[in-house]
Amino acid sequence: MMRLFLIVLFELVLVVAVSAQGLPIEPVVTNKLPEGSITLPTGPQSSSAQPVHILTDDSRRSETEEKAESINAGRNTKASFLLSTGIEYADEGEFEEAERAYLRALEVHPDDEQTLMRLGSLYVQMDRFKDAVAMFQKQLELEPENPLAHNNLAWCYAIGPEVRSVSLALRHSREALLFAPTMPSVWNTLAEAYYVSGDYDKALRSAEQALLLLERIEGDHEESLRSFQEQLSKIKLAKEASDMLKGFKRDQ
Repeated sequence: MMRLFLIVLFELVLVVAVSAQGLPIEPVVTNKLPEGSITLPTGPQSSSAQPVHILTDDSRRSETEEKAESINAGRNTKASFLLSTGIEYADEGEFEEAERAYLRALEVHPDDEQTLMRLGSLYVQMDRFKDAVAMFQKQLELEPENPLAHNNLAWCYAIGPEVRSVSLALRHSREALLFAPTMPSVWNTLAEAYYVSGDYDKALRSAEQALLLLERIEGDHEESLRSFQEQLSKIKLAKEASDMLKGFKRDQ
């Protein structure tokens, strides 16, 4: 009953968000990939830059304009030092050193959500999606309503070759949207989930909503803006190709 309620609530959120743009609403589609679907994206490349699709507490606060808090608040001093060290290594592209620091931090404080999120994000940058999913799942066990954990799981399931699951990508991206309906990155992940499901109409509407929300946020979001625009262009091309193929079939 609760799952049914969440699904209905999600559809209402989608209706409200896109109706303001005059976009039509369609029923939920199957999670199966259509035959002849275009090549799926390979995901973020390994680099020192934080993938814009993977969210941390820092990205969440910046998007909602909440006051930033120290990453060390309420943590064991040693665990805080190791977490800070891991973040510095990750920012410098020293992924193996960052992983060691995060793992040592978890030895001291196994249930620290921030460290789990950071390590999961690091694994995404390293294209280790199975390990990333394990971190985000553990974070979700500690914080079942955390939209960042749902979003990051959805992204992994959408683009991670060894963990790809269209149904789970859609499920977690929808749940992330329920808890954070105004976060641009959540809408962008939902767009990717619909894209890999083959529902290009909903993917397009979600990508447009993500871009609209991002453009309303003050500050420098050049990297995210470029990524969202590329996402929108990719989906438009896929939709055009799909519509063309449907036209060919009707003419046969």
